[in-house]
Amino acid sequence: MAVGELSAPARAVRCPICEGEAAVAEQPVTGYQEPDTFRVAHCPVCDTAFVTGEGIDPDPLYERIYTQVERVPGYERYARHARAVLHARDPLGYLADAEDIYWSVARHLATRGGAPPRVIEVGSGMGYLTYALSRRGIDVLGVDLSQAAVARARDAYGPMYECADVADLARERSSRYDLAILNELLEHVHDPAGVLAAVGQILAPGGEILVTTPDKGYYPPGSLWETELPPIHLWWFSQSSLRFLARKLGWQVRFLDFAEYNRTHYALPPRGAATTCDRAPVLAADGRVRAGQAVTSSAHRLVALSRRLGVTGAVRALQARVATAAAGANRPRPTVCAIFTRDGARPG
Repeated sequence: MAVGELSAPARAVRCPICEGEAAVAEQPVTGYQEPDTFRVAHCPVCDTAFVTGEGIDPDPLYERIYTQVERVPGYERYARHARAVLHARDPLGYLADAEDIYWSVARHLATRGGAPPRVIEVGSGMGYLTYALSRRGIDVLGVDLSQAAVARARDAYGPMYECADVADLARERSSRYDLAILNELLEHVHDPAGVLAAVGQILAPGGEILVTTPDKGYYPPGSLWETELPPIHLWWFSQSSLRFLARKLGWQVRFLDFAEYNRTHYALPPRGAATTCDRAPVLAADGRVRAGQAVTSSAHRLVALSRRLGVTGAVRALQARVATAAAGANRPRPTVCAIFTRDGARPG
């Protein structure tokens, strides 16, 4: 089935994560590029939402995004980070202060112990996280499927990037990494279990895979699709989803605690009721960003609002302290960070 082509919705489909019965929503979800629309299914067994249909190929969209990344809502912050790390005294510290997905990487590296790990970032995008890790003295390689993204990263930061599929790396190389970072990647791929399995093949004994992804559990039950529009995101995971994925692979998984980050970084609370997906496409039919686009996710809305109001870091910290006093530091964030281990061993 071509992107955007809808067949008559089935009442239920098999969930690829847990093999349970997932209900297909009657309401189609707007696609990332007009005029595409998609069907999504929700599995009550593992609490996963996913896009249904055959032949969905998001790859051309990534090339369109990265050739105009400064103008694409959500992705424009990547361009901002890519510039800022070149001027930051501590690029990883800058990123960790900017977003919880990068803080989780810095936090895990600070607490894992042992010798500095050999790291691979799978889905390195514009390359700034790989660069930030290298500035900490870490032996790191960034890999991405987007030729445009890899070219930008090499031009900006040097040769520590490859345009490659991790499955090919697993077949062709004997390299072994202590830590694989999949930052906001798993929700983009057709076969999450297959990608994790391939990454597991290039891990050293006791190696780990750190995954960050938007957290379905942050939103009210019954919300249709509060993540990037399909086919940019094909999955919407919860902690339960990731536990089922680990079980499917015969691995172990644990979750990073964001309580420390919550004490200094405010998270905009989700809407109080289940939502439909009434957002407009990001790209027009000709591939350009549609006029009047706005940032829509909770995290991005907060960043955009703060920028408009001139909200300083001190104000954000005050907001975080008030929220911590009201709801506790263990309140949820729109991100989940999972650490998978293939053999159960943690490096010492």
